[in-house]
Amino acid sequence: MGEAAYLEYSGYNNRYIGKKESEESKVDTSFWSFAIGFEGIQISPRYWFALSIHYTLVDANEVWDTMEFSTEDAFMQSASTPTIGLGLRFYYNPFASKND
Repeated sequence: MGEAAYLEYSGYNNRYIGKKESEESKVDTSFWSFAIGFEGIQISPRYWFALSIHYTLVDANEVWDTMEFSTEDAFMQSASTPTIGLGLRFYYNPFASKND
């Protein structure tokens, strides 16, 4: 599912004026994600954490192709967006003992 807005820019320094129109599409899109990191690093018997780096690529070109704006000058160079993120998770074990 995707949503796009056609924004209007004008005037000094090409400033944003407002949303001209918007479209919504229910076409499925695909993405893939790759993560690498450390899982289960123990801080104490009760607390653990994980740290990872994620790379995700979302390909929404098919969704963009279904958008039908009334103006002919609406365009997008690419609807594929790569992102890099950082994942951090904490775990808590309330039943841990000193022997764990």
